[in-house]
Amino acid sequence: GLAPKAAVLLIGTNNIGNDPKHTPEEAADGILEVIEQIMKKLPTAKLLVIEPLPRGKTSDEPLRKAVIRINDLIRPRLAALPVTVLDLQSEFLLEDGTLPAEVAPDSLHPGEEGYRRMAEAIDAILKTWIG
Repeated sequence: GLAPKAAVLLIGTNNIGNDPKHTPEEAADGILEVIEQIMKKLPTAKLLVIEPLPRGKTSDEPLRKAVIRINDLIRPRLAALPVTVLDLQSEFLLEDGTLPAEVAPDSLHPGEEGYRRMAEAIDAILKTWIG
């Protein structure tokens, strides 16, 4: 019975962690399945999909590479869907690819600064949709 004007989805990075561990391909397929289900259940809502956030302190860490792979897999498929995609890589990472502690203190979960940056980016999109 819900009919929201918009929905925001942030999903994917936990699927490639230690338990359960899925391949980036499996995680990408799962993300796309969740998006399809949201679109079926909320057909009138605008959907904002946040790409899986960077993880790992440096760009050469295996889990960072897995997130990059997931995003590479989902981007072309999302481009064919009526969704808006938000890539926060440039908001979270330094020029050298480092994920700073003030953005994600444990190199995974956003801290206060990470959530502030994410909220500003989301807010800018939602304001154009619903005022």
